[in-house]
Amino acid sequence: MRTNKSYVGSAKWIRGRFSVYYPTNSIKRKLGEGSSAILSAILKYGYENFSIDILEYCDISNLTEREQYYIDLLEPEYNILKITYSGEGTKHTERTKSRIGLKSLGRIHTEEAKLKMKEIAVLRKGVETSFYGKKHSSESLLKMSINSSFMK
Repeated sequence: MRTNKSYVGSAKWIRGRFSVYYPTNSIKRKLGEGSSAILSAILKYGYENFSIDILEYCDISNLTEREQYYIDLLEPEYNILKITYSGEGTKHTERTKSRIGLKSLGRIHTEEAKLKMKEIAVLRKGVETSFYGKKHSSESLLKMSINSSFMK
């Protein structure tokens, strides 16, 4: 049952990329972490209805740019994200939000990571992001306070 739908992805290490798609228990594990149109379709329609084509080999430094080029050119139906490595257009389920929150509990950033985050924050200052011009709710402030005191 071929649909002629496509998905564009990239990989720094192609063997690692294949390990996500094969075997099916890997797909089920990934789907347990969140949704994926391409992985759900592989399980639904079976491997025999899909093919993998390598569109281009390129230097790792150009990987994101080339992936975006093919997403723009081919308009693949299975790509949820239309902008490479962005969350634009996605909405997390409550279950996923909870899992993300639990994973970040107890996370300790290195001094180097903290410095990079500060540098990025300075560059973004005044740039309209999804949170621009908004304020945290009292409930969010309380949660952050509790988490902050918990981390000390």
